[in-house]
Amino acid sequence: MKKRSEGDGLDEKFARLTEEFYTRVRKLVTRFARTEEDRDDLTQEVFLNLYKGLSGFRGDSSLGTWVYRVAWTTCVASATRIRTEARRLREPMPANQGERSAEEEEGRFGVIPASQLETANAKARSLALHQAIAELPNEMRRVVLMRLQDHKYNEIATILQRSEETVKKQLSLARARLRAVLGEAFRDEDV
Repeated sequence: MKKRSEGDGLDEKFARLTEEFYTRVRKLVTRFARTEEDRDDLTQEVFLNLYKGLSGFRGDSSLGTWVYRVAWTTCVASATRIRTEARRLREPMPANQGERSAEEEEGRFGVIPASQLETANAKARSLALHQAIAELPNEMRRVVLMRLQDHKYNEIATILQRSEETVKKQLSLARARLRAVLGEAFRDEDV
């Protein structure tokens, strides 16, 4: 008779966790990663960290809260790595690198159909909003991102270990900052 190892039960728990929380984790990851490939990589990294930490989960908070905290921490760490790499890559280029010939410049301009222009404007507005959110102080950014994922105030308060009033105040301050940065491009229903 084969003896069961401790990992057998862990694998079953992880399979259930993955099934239950995949969509929520993917939704959070989508806020941090721009391309589908990056989303896949970051999602995999989150679930790897969840697997590594599952045996240490003590149940002090709900499983959903713990999953969200691990996912959030993983996403923030990834974003920090990416920002650090981006800063390194922004160092000045050597002279003449990146210049275009006159023929290349001419070919860049043309007429854009109205539907593509509307799509481009929506994408630009979305990008501006996400960049402005990224510049918010950490606590405000966390509240905004959780609201964008349809978390209720009481859920956010539980996850962040803050009062519901504090969460509402942080969201109000975040909206005011976003309005100041984005002007007419920002609507309260965006966040």
